[in-house]
Amino acid sequence: MKKLHLKIGTSSRNELVIEGSGIDSHHLELFCDEYKNVFITDLKSINGTFVNNQELNGFKLLKAGDEVRLGKTHIFDWEKLVLNSDFFEKKEEVVYLSKNEEASTHPHSNKEIDSSKINRELYYIYGLIILLIILMFFVL
Repeated sequence: MKKLHLKIGTSSRNELVIEGSGIDSHHLELFCDEYKNVFITDLKSINGTFVNNQELNGFKLLKAGDEVRLGKTHIFDWEKLVLNSDFFEKKEEVVYLSKNEEASTHPHSNKEIDSSKINRELYYIYGLIILLIILMFFVL
C-alpha cells in the first residue's frame, strides 16, 4: 500500500465527501503510511472529532477497533475505508457518502496490520540513535 493523505468533510474539495448535519466542510484528515499506520487529525472542526468518545485535539495514531465519530452522531468506519487499497488507487476521484451510507460500502482487503513489528523496528532505530549520542559524548 502506498502512502495516503485523505481529507474528509462536506466540501467537494475533499477526497471523501460525507453529507450530514454535524459534519464540517473540512472536518478531518487521515494519513496512512507505507506500514499501514493510520493517523487522524481534526481540522479544528466546530462539531469535533471523537476517538473512543474522547475529543481529538491534534492528531492520533489509530489502532484496530478504535471508534471514530464526527460531531455528535456520525460514526465513521475508517478501518474498512483504509483497508480498501482499491479506494486509494483512485485518489483523483472524489467519493460522496450520504448520511445514511458508511465507508463500509467499499470492499476491503483482509490484510492485518503488524504493529508489533513496526514498534520493534522503531526501538532498534531509537536505540542506535541513543548509542551514537553516547559515543559522541565520550569521544568529544
